Amino acid sequence: MNTKLTKLAAGIVLGFGIAGSAHAGALGIADLTITAFGLINVGTGQPITSGIAITSESRTGIAGSNYNGVDGTGVGPGSISVFTPGASVDVKYRCAGPDCGSISGLYGGVLENNTTTHISSTPAGNYAMGDMFIAGSIIGATGGQSLTRADASANGPTNSGGSNATILNSAQALVQLIALDNVNVALALSYDVFVKAFLDPLNPGEKGIASGGTNFSVTVTSIDDPTFTLLNFTPTPLNQGFTSTNPTENQEFSQSGTATSDTRTLHAGRRYNLTITQASNATVQLIPEPTSIALLGLGLLGMGGLSASRKRAKA
Repeated sequence: MNTKLTKLAAGIVLGFGIAGSAHAGALGIADLTITAFGLINVGTGQPITSGIAITSESRTGIAGSNYNGVDGTGVGPGSISVFTPGASVDVKYRCAGPDCGSISGLYGGVLENNTTTHISSTPAGNYAMGDMFIAGSIIGATGGQSLTRADASANGPTNSGGSNATILNSAQALVQLIALDNVNVALALSYDVFVKAFLDPLNPGEKGIASGGTNFSVTVTSIDDPTFTLLNFTPTPLNQGFTSTNPTENQEFSQSGTATSDTRTLHAGRRYNLTITQASNATVQLIPEPTSIALLGLGLLGMGGLSASRKRAKA
């Protein structure tokens, strides 16, 4: 056998094996907090606290996670629906993955309903976590508050995970303005959003993907006001999505601020429907590809053996 070629092939296989032991990482983050959300009187700039009654409302909150094919666990159900106007929905965080028991420190010791801590560093474990809550009402001095968080981290192959959190809120309001025939209103909110897709430099023979995305939209229609024009409120900073399959595609968005919708006129005695959707989603995956590398090594070894056989045949 060609000894030099054999050693070269073995060295290539060994070299790829050594490179593969230095694991890469992936991080997908999608955190969206609405700290205040309400209906304001455009004329006064103040929240509307009277004259409008929420006659019916349904709220559904969902949070989930999955890591390497295993669903995450948490306290209580992963989906909760309520039908009392203004009632709170709080799905306790669901975590999946081998490092769930040791990630509390990454979040400052608070995993449940953490609205301020964002994982902005490199991947620090193997887990996926989803969390959500909604409380309050858009009719009132303090308005409504909500959180959707989806965080996923992979630190080395073979690991893959995903998490999600969703709020579906549908309300019907009857405008009961006593002193005015109509009022010009707008939706206003304060928010904190953090979205990230991050991959460490990948090793030879590895593939990776990281993604994070948030969504927030409000639709207002009228049941019996023929003059009302459909209102769609989708603030750009709250609707972000990134995917990275290569470190050059890594992206991060972080912003706190306020947003206000277009103005509409509400008329006394008329009914209006309000539908709110808020969601966060994150995924990570690291996949080693040793097969092609092993085949390359075996091919080189085969070439060495064939060369030696030919030499013996000629002799």
